[in-house]
Amino acid sequence: MMNYFYVPLLILAFFSLTQAEKHEIEYGIEDISGPFVKYTVHIVNAITPKPGSPILQFHCQSNDDDLGVKFPKPGEDFNWSFRENLIGSTLFFCSFNRGQQSASFDVFNHDLDDQCKQCYWLVKEDGFYFSDSTKLYQKRYNWK
Repeated sequence: MMNYFYVPLLILAFFSLTQAEKHEIEYGIEDISGPFVKYTVHIVNAITPKPGSPILQFHCQSNDDDLGVKFPKPGEDFNWSFRENLIGSTLFFCSFNRGQQSASFDVFNHDLDDQCKQCYWLVKEDGFYFSDSTKLYQKRYNWK
């Protein structure tokens, strides 16, 4: 038989961890202690600016957090840090647009990127390149 004395403590611990993750994303807090590894996703605009060329925009979100629409300048690194949810199923996805070009894909998926503590996405004219902290980029996606 389960001891119901611990149920309120478990609920409190769950909400504390959830709020810590949310505050870290919203306020960019670098070092919140907790049982989970901190991940950082970087999206770098590596498109060479040309007069009259369309600007890059993207919108990233998870089930819990909407990071809003971003318009990064060439060379700009937009990044955010987070810790996994309690069941280890954290997923962030982004939709990218540049004039008539578009693409949508997962930029962090625990099942695929668990070993990537610093995940880098380089957005270029010909597509999207991924790297872990080694900075060795591999092309993963094309513009549509």
